[in-house]
Amino acid sequence: ALGGQLKFGTHEYFKEGLRDFMNYLIRQVDKAGVKVFLNTKATPEMVEEFAPDVVVAATGASPIIPPIPGAHNEGVLNAFNYFENLDSVGEKVVIVGGGLVGCEAGLDLAQSYHKKVTILEMASSVASDAWRTHRIPLLERLEEHVDVRTGTRVTSIEDNFVRYSDADSTEHTVEADTVILAVGMRTNAEEAEKFRFTAEDYVQIGDCVKIQNVYGATHTGYWAALDI
Repeated sequence: ALGGQLKFGTHEYFKEGLRDFMNYLIRQVDKAGVKVFLNTKATPEMVEEFAPDVVVAATGASPIIPPIPGAHNEGVLNAFNYFENLDSVGEKVVIVGGGLVGCEAGLDLAQSYHKKVTILEMASSVASDAWRTHRIPLLERLEEHVDVRTGTRVTSIEDNFVRYSDADSTEHTVEADTVILAVGMRTNAEEAEKFRFTAEDYVQIGDCVKIQNVYGATHTGYWAALDI
């Protein structure tokens, strides 16, 4: 399906406006008569067969898996696709990472699915990457529904708990049926670079250039189109 990262960022109940934006873009692609190939992995050879004048690389980004013992355990999810595995999400959820993505995932699980959610964040505050007008009500709702613990460093993920140390280096554990990683994204720049010489004109847009919000990613595409 079309949508890219927007698919992962529009499933929460409070993202109706962003869902509308994604659906609007998809409708505009259809109206413009853009030829779309779904379930198709692009390769340089395939692109060269089209003999394009311009190639725009929008390969996006992938979730970071931190070097924490147990991070690769079966059942450890990431905040960008946990909603695709809701049946496997247990009652006690620990989210590693308290940025905007982790906080929104935690609030969604607590309010929509009545999970007992704990967020573990290294910094002294959470959702620092959110717009101020969004952050204020988000923090208010988190305080009501989610156990937020800042100044923490996760040291291991076990079968039914997460071990972490606080700012004083004191070790703690918190029970967890499910662990969700929300520690950021890494650009898929290497994937984008594979297509650099498939056309005379080549440009990269969106998260494969740098990790950014919807506004920034949309505008890189807009300016790239104007330059063609």
